[in-house]
Amino acid sequence: MADLLGNDTDYEMDKYLEANLIFEAGINPAIEKNKKSVFNTETNTHDILLPMSRGGYIKIGEEGETVDPPRSILIEGMEFGPETPEFQRYYPAPQPEVMETAPASLVAPTTESAPIEGAVSFANERKAATGAMPTMEDFDAAGYTPDVVEAAGLMGPQEDLTLSPEEIARKLASGEPFLVFGEGDPTMREAGTRLVEDLAVRLATEGMRADLLEEQGISLSVIEEAADIRASVEDETDPSVIQEAEQRARSLIEQDAAQRNAQVNFRTIDETIRAATGSLRSSASVYSNALFGTGETNPLQVGVADFATFGALDIQEGYRMFSQSNQSAPISPLYATTGLALDAASSIASAFGSDDGASGSFQRLMGLGLMTAGLAEATAVGKPIAALMKKGFKVLQPSLIKAGAEAEQRIAQEGSTMFSNPVGPVVDRGLAAAGRLVTPQTPDAAFYVAAREGGEQNASAVNRVSEIAQSRGGSKPKVEDLVQFFEEKHVEIHGRQLDPNVEEDFDLAVTAAAEEVAYQMEQATSGRGWYDADVKKTFETLAQTPGLEALANDETLRVIWSAFAAPTSIGNKVNNNTKAATAAFLQFLKTGRVPVNPPQPGAVTEGISGAGWGLKQKSVASGMKVIAHLIETKGPEGFADWWLSSHTLKELTDLRKAAGLGGGPSGLSGGKDSLHLGAMILGDKTGRFSLNINGYQGTTKDMWFARSYNRHFGNMRNPDGSITGGPRNQPERRRMEEFTSRLIDKLGEDGLSEQDTQAILWFYEQNLFTDLGVVSRPGSFSEAAEGISSGLRSGVRASDEAQVANESSGESVLTGFRGISNPKRTVRSQRRGSGLGSEAPGPYTREGGTGSEGAGLLSLDPDPLAQRLYQESNISLPKINEVSAVETAATFNSDMTKAMSVHEFAAQVEIKSADELSNARLFRTEGGSGFAIKSDGDIVAVFQSENETGSVGYSMIQAAVEAGGRKLDAFDTFLPGIYEAAGFKPVARLPWNDEFAPPGWNKDTFNDFNNGEPDVVFFVYDPNYFGGATDVPRFTDYDKAVAAQDAELARLGE
Repeated sequence: MADLLGNDTDYEMDKYLEANLIFEAGINPAIEKNKKSVFNTETNTHDILLPMSRGGYIKIGEEGETVDPPRSILIEGMEFGPETPEFQRYYPAPQPEVMETAPASLVAPTTESAPIEGAVSFANERKAATGAMPTMEDFDAAGYTPDVVEAAGLMGPQEDLTLSPEEIARKLASGEPFLVFGEGDPTMREAGTRLVEDLAVRLATEGMRADLLEEQGISLSVIEEAADIRASVEDETDPSVIQEAEQRARSLIEQDAAQRNAQVNFRTIDETIRAATGSLRSSASVYSNALFGTGETNPLQVGVADFATFGALDIQEGYRMFSQSNQSAPISPLYATTGLALDAASSIASAFGSDDGASGSFQRLMGLGLMTAGLAEATAVGKPIAALMKKGFKVLQPSLIKAGAEAEQRIAQEGSTMFSNPVGPVVDRGLAAAGRLVTPQTPDAAFYVAAREGGEQNASAVNRVSEIAQSRGGSKPKVEDLVQFFEEKHVEIHGRQLDPNVEEDFDLAVTAAAEEVAYQMEQATSGRGWYDADVKKTFETLAQTPGLEALANDETLRVIWSAFAAPTSIGNKVNNNTKAATAAFLQFLKTGRVPVNPPQPGAVTEGISGAGWGLKQKSVASGMKVIAHLIETKGPEGFADWWLSSHTLKELTDLRKAAGLGGGPSGLSGGKDSLHLGAMILGDKTGRFSLNINGYQGTTKDMWFARSYNRHFGNMRNPDGSITGGPRNQPERRRMEEFTSRLIDKLGEDGLSEQDTQAILWFYEQNLFTDLGVVSRPGSFSEAAEGISSGLRSGVRASDEAQVANESSGESVLTGFRGISNPKRTVRSQRRGSGLGSEAPGPYTREGGTGSEGAGLLSLDPDPLAQRLYQESNISLPKINEVSAVETAATFNSDMTKAMSVHEFAAQVEIKSADELSNARLFRTEGGSGFAIKSDGDIVAVFQSENETGSVGYSMIQAAVEAGGRKLDAFDTFLPGIYEAAGFKPVARLPWNDEFAPPGWNKDTFNDFNNGEPDVVFFVYDPNYFGGATDVPRFTDYDKAVAAQDAELARLGE
């Protein structure tokens, strides 16, 4: 199964393994009827070749060469010596004659056809002796050609054992069966459907039980072990034996619960499963019926596109497995004969193996179970039961792998009969196929997950790492010892390094990483949400710490803390990183200056011990110098806006030089005009770390990410032998980004962000290192913040503690957390300019007399750089023309009315009449949006057309300022945020009055804004205003509010 069990696509390796098995089996060329003979010009002999199931040939001997027979052979578990007919059938005394000349092509030698009566007699003897019909290979070995066998009615035509997604969709669309027994006998169809339905319910039930136990704190390994105990009595009929096994399983779970201080309520689990059984059986019935054909047109309502990923792979794998394990029934997946007058009941028993208690019907139905899960996976309504079935497969995986391995051993004991007489024990083939199928298919992921789970693989890996460490003279393993072990294991698994520039290798690495991420997500602490939930919790904790209370309500300060956290992360673990950033932040709050020199060794900084800058103090200091320069030149708010908005690489480089650094930021691609978020001024890795803290997507390519990435390719060292701690060059940096992107696609159903994916990889890798002997437990900001808070709070007065307790009693002490959008920061940053000495240009330039009517009308052209910067923040910056008010007022009114008719919040915008518009200046974008400016500079009638390709709200307000607009008013909804970003300062407020509610106002629609009764806010344009006004005067009279607005406008004009 693609998403759970993996999918082995190494076709050539499979061919090699098959060839090796054939070679080791010691095939006797004398009894092989399907052999090929070809003249070898180098040896002057004829090579005897045997075709392989996956294509190609293997040499099994030469003409004239004698093959020593084995001392005995095993058939169906019975031993036969040289004197027996069974042995002589496969190792007869006469040898074939040597061919004198090479055939023109590889054509199988012909044999004389045996009579039909002889074939029937052979089949009856074979079935009486073994209980199973001969296969075509058995008939061939006995000298009966396919024509004779088919003429005797003993074997139907051979079917292709593969299904394409198109074939799957076609069968579903027509209601055609995937499986037919006994020429479509309805009794057999009914029996098969019922068996598959039972299996689906069994798997889903086991999956549900596992989910419920995990919710109650039981480890998955214990759940699997308990399931193994129950599966061992699957075919048992004695109730006491079943009850004893169930008690052993429950005791095992209770022991695990006791160790984890958890409590398991078996009664609740049993009741939940019983309540869901009816629904599960109903769903299972739908998909089991689909396997055997419903006769309806497209009963599951799916098509080819639905099978682009997991569903088709499940169906194909199950189809292949079922087909291969039932060849000797004699039953083919799409066609079956009743052979020697087998009745319906015995045919079904033979097909599903239900008459053989050695292995159990559950395991023998694995192929059908996979197909059923695939059908469910391909449909939206079936995904819940598919998920439970897959969990059931996972839980029962150990017992299946064990059974499969034992079957492989029995098959190996059969020697040459595996190939010359593949009937063997049919059940063994089915078990072996099931075991291989449920074993994780990505070998490196399978090993590393097992090495983390404990047991033999973990012990073996830990011992080998210790051996490597001791050979270097060390008493404890170090990172370099682990790296050597990883390199050895990679070569053992893959035989070579994987090349990240080869798609097949890259996909293999991504698949392995996806399986590791899936494993990590099942752990109690997965790492998911580390950047979001943990960062928020960190600020909540720090905001309740003496001296840091301002973090509760100031997003600008939170951005500054995130900036300090970036350079102080270099070479530091999370705990030290948090201490260093917080100590520097406390210094900044106290002095107003960013510290650029590291603390003295062993010093206590602002009450925080262990807040040093680590072994890479010079790199940390360089980053702090850049931040210091930016805050000094832009101010704290300007810094926060600049840090989280886009700029050219040239601007980043020039600012670094202005801060005293030598060159541009490392790791950024593109030329001087390429755009990057401000935080990237610290470089790709460190800057992206700060952006992640602020909720911006991106992969931080730090030491742990690099270790995880390179481990999958077997290339963890630099050319000089040192262990790589990041991208080696730009191409590798971009490939790492692609790695994360592909990983997210492969895990698409889990809805992971880049930050989540990276954090989970970090947690997995650090736990892997720890589990193999090099302790490196992942930490978190919030845990470190709790330690800082506890340390700084010692000695705090009881009254202050009570105040903190009161403040922390609500859901969150933070206000406005990440509340300033990227578009808003971009507009504000653009207004401030680069700070490199030049005046900030507006986003528009005026072109007088080139409007739609020519002379006298204004045209506003977007600045090319501003246009690019705005587009990075999803803001459209269109060209805007002034149009004739007299001639276009009616059209403007009509277009605005149409645009607002489909807008949810249209009631907050006043639609001006054509008469009112004819007395104003009108402006239109090329997409049909518009705004108007009255003679007193009042901006009115702002609307966006549905024809625009992006948001134009910010653009039109800034264009209106360029055209002379100086004041406006609006309800206190989301619009004031746009206006304040553009420089409009609130100067007056007017409370809501139902009497003057706009037409069509719905308080439920505007419920988020003062319960649907927002104030009216009056604004004036102030080029030095960027937001944050709080003490705005309130008026109860509209005219007085307008008068206050005009007075402030006049003051600013002076």
